Amino acid sequence: MQLNSGNIIFTQSDEKGLFSINGLNHYDTAVFLLKSDKAIDKPYGKVELLRREPASLQFEAHPIDVPLIPNKVPKRAVTDYELPSDAHLLKEVVVHADGIKDKENYRVKRPYGKPDYVLTAKDINASYGNLLQSLPGKVPGLVVRIVANEGEAPRWMVYLQRQGSILYPPEVLVTVNDAIMSGTPAQIIGSIDPSTIETIEVKNGINVLYGSSGGAGIVAIYTKTTITNEQVKQDVKFSQLHVPGYARARSFRFPDYGDPATDRSQEDLRSTIYWNPTITTDPNTGKSSLSFYAADLEGTYRIIAEGISQDGEPMRCEYSVTIKK
Repeated sequence: MQLNSGNIIFTQSDEKGLFSINGLNHYDTAVFLLKSDKAIDKPYGKVELLRREPASLQFEAHPIDVPLIPNKVPKRAVTDYELPSDAHLLKEVVVHADGIKDKENYRVKRPYGKPDYVLTAKDINASYGNLLQSLPGKVPGLVVRIVANEGEAPRWMVYLQRQGSILYPPEVLVTVNDAIMSGTPAQIIGSIDPSTIETIEVKNGINVLYGSSGGAGIVAIYTKTTITNEQVKQDVKFSQLHVPGYARARSFRFPDYGDPATDRSQEDLRSTIYWNPTITTDPNTGKSSLSFYAADLEGTYRIIAEGISQDGEPMRCEYSVTIKK
């Protein structure tokens, strides 16, 4: 395998080369590495994500008999409810900046002094997904290993190889963007995504700024200010597949006329009155209630309700109401 990970899934394709995997919990866009057992010097075949097919919906159409009345007055207008009332539309703004000439040594002030060893992003294999597993062998004298002392459960330790106790060596101090982090060094480093690392700097000497905490050495981790879309380093036998996640729904803005601070003098000409994607019905009665304020336009309003039952069956219905002043 490419890496020693606990998240490895084996599956078998059918005669058409199709396979499916369940139980993948990811909410943002994720990169998956796949390898066929027939891949030797290069990926075997091609891996692609099939188009997600929506659930089949079969409903009987319910026509709504709405009388048409000729009217030259426009029924749709742009209102201030679509944007905050204090929003200002700016003209084109162009920002110019000068690039950093010396990217390797742009950080001239360090609280611990000059580092003894520096790792950059290109020195770290981001495909491991765990910074702790990416460090062994990268920094001379920095030991990252599992220890199993008598009377203790096996655990990861991070320390500098110096003269001292072999069984209980003092561990390094870990800082992230010059902030001291709580927890063991292994817990801190293991929770950081390698793809977000800009540099890792190691200081061997004793630093008086951190007192006794910095007596066993310092591992200073600096993260990137922006997220890049660079592909992670991978074994040539693996195929890389990007699987999109979910996007958070935008909040629907509508006026609250029950609030005394709401301006009621402005004409309300909204075409969409109410939208709520998180309505939950009562498990015993199957009912739910909601309330909303109508617009200033009289006429027939269409209500569309869509959802999923407890058995995973999609449902949809339409209803109409008449609004009069």
